[in-house]
Amino acid sequence: MPTGDVSVLPFQVAQYRFALPIDQVRRVDAIVEPAPLPGAPDPVIGLVSVHGDAVPLVDLRQRLRAPEQGLRRSDHMILTHDGEREIALRVDTVEPVVVIAADAISPPTAASTELPHIQGVGTTTGGLLLIYDLAQCLAPEERDMLADALAARDHDPSAG
Repeated sequence: MPTGDVSVLPFQVAQYRFALPIDQVRRVDAIVEPAPLPGAPDPVIGLVSVHGDAVPLVDLRQRLRAPEQGLRRSDHMILTHDGEREIALRVDTVEPVVVIAADAISPPTAASTELPHIQGVGTTTGGLLLIYDLAQCLAPEERDMLADALAARDHDPSAG
């Protein structure tokens, strides 16, 4: 757990409120329709263009096994770096950045561990935030599938 205050970006997916440490967030954008990426693992719904770079878009609704919902104009994407590459996370809503005191962040509880990829639970004046573990967003085999799909796309002259 962190040793000092942590600035986080709260966001919502289905009925759950999550947060990412702000140092993992590059930017927030309105959602755009992704281009297909054949061979990508299930939670990757395609590629989005960010300043001319093709960035995989992970649907957190699918990742969290929440009810499926088509892209909506109100959706957002959070541009992040997962330690290996830039990825975009499709989320329902994004809230303003908040600061959580280190002593207000606790390890995941039994209730929060029913959801995948939770590294802690933060208490704020606005309620509880589940701190999302971005490094666990894609499993190792999914990372390999994504790398293979991106490599195949890069070697295909007809790929956009």
